Amino acid sequence: MKKLLICSAVAALFSANVQAEQQSKDNEKWVAGFVEYYVTDEAETGLPDFLDNGTGFGAEFGFKFTPEWAARLEVSHLNIDGSPSDQSGNRVGADVLYFMPDDLFYTFGGFKFTEISDTDFMANIGLGKHWDVGSSLKIITEIAAYQSLDDGDNNTHIGYKLGLAYVFGGSNASAVHNDGDNDGVMDGQDKCLFTPAGTPVDASGCELM
Repeated sequence: MKKLLICSAVAALFSANVQAEQQSKDNEKWVAGFVEYYVTDEAETGLPDFLDNGTGFGAEFGFKFTPEWAARLEVSHLNIDGSPSDQSGNRVGADVLYFMPDDLFYTFGGFKFTEISDTDFMANIGLGKHWDVGSSLKIITEIAAYQSLDDGDNNTHIGYKLGLAYVFGGSNASAVHNDGDNDGVMDGQDKCLFTPAGTPVDASGCELM
């Protein structure tokens, strides 16, 4: 009987932890600032633009609507080396992100509207990673390929991003709504987290004497 109770307690704890982790990722949101190194296609180094590589900076807002899937909006400013003068412009767009299990890394794809020497509508795909540096902070690393969708333009650009994100929204909901042993008392107020199923409990979640 004791072994059964111990196994039940372990299972309840595992289930509670998994549920809390999943809920913390649901509705998770982040805002981030980033810098970027932008590599233009070799074809851009010739006529008529003579564009070279450059740098940029920007911001993004993202949110997870499931533990795996997320979306984000991004705006950035790019400064591209050129001859006889440098070129600068803005880029705006949106991406859909898919996070691998345990946030090992994520893939993403989307569309960007870029205006530097001229106006470009681009599709992009990439690979990234959110690195935890605290309960609410993450370092962002990404590499992305940008393909122009203009007729007759096969130029592909590459972007390398480094950013810092502030995460909010997801973790608070799990603390309020999680009840690992299903006794009707939320875990935040439950002083006896592993009460066997069906046992009458008091307001603290402990068995009635």
